[in-house]
Amino acid sequence: DQARSLHLCELALDVAIRFLRPKGAFVVKLFHSGEFNSYRDQMKAHFDKIDVVKPKATRQISKEIFLVGLGFKR
Repeated sequence: DQARSLHLCELALDVAIRFLRPKGAFVVKLFHSGEFNSYRDQMKAHFDKIDVVKPKATRQISKEIFLVGLGFKR
């Protein structure tokens, strides 16, 4: 369920924003959907660098993707 997954990712980002130390890292797994760019932009506002990662172990047809936020900006 992509909508529920995205909501959990948004909640996780809220927790990270509240508790991460400066220069901290945040990793979240989500499903690529129409809201992907918006969520990535939210992360960009709080991190120096955002990496998009699809591990080799993930099936090609899977929409599963990881976003890694590096360098948390306080």
